[in-house]
Amino acid sequence: METASKKLTRFSLMSQVKQPDVSQRQIAASLGVSAATVNQMIREAVIEGTIEKEGDNPRRTNYRLTSTGRSQRRQIALDLLLGDLPLYESVSNWLDERVGHLTQQGHHNVAIWGTGPMLEFSLISVLKELHIVGLAPKPGYGFKHFDLDHQHDQIDAFISTTNEIPSGYRRLLREHEIPLVFFT
Repeated sequence: METASKKLTRFSLMSQVKQPDVSQRQIAASLGVSAATVNQMIREAVIEGTIEKEGDNPRRTNYRLTSTGRSQRRQIALDLLLGDLPLYESVSNWLDERVGHLTQQGHHNVAIWGTGPMLEFSLISVLKELHIVGLAPKPGYGFKHFDLDHQHDQIDAFISTTNEIPSGYRRLLREHEIPLVFFT
């Protein structure tokens, strides 16, 4: 069975490829994964027939959803928005559990790294019990930008909603002994 995180990522990928002239690098940044991961996801989607390549030039390749892909995307949207309440509850409970562990360990002020649906789901759970000092690497969702290099003393935990974290952030977290917690 496909995990909620993978289902959300697949839905987001399918939404992104509908845009003309969107690069794999842009899709990767939007999803919070590496370009290599997006490349692999697209190759798999082409093989399963949900995405189709357009054009022969590798530098200007566009993608489009096939009719199968459009049906699958609609079904995922319905599952996530209407029909798959157990999936939503499962993700919500899992995130609440992660937040509970943080509060039990005495963490209350956090910064969050990430993009896309998992960031949005995480914000809902985190706001119930923790104080969000800021979002890295950019502002959004009503929170200010968080500069880990200069504001490390304001947080006691760093949450990531993606496995792709810049090595500079990892180094700073180690230097300042700030726990890194993955919500992926």
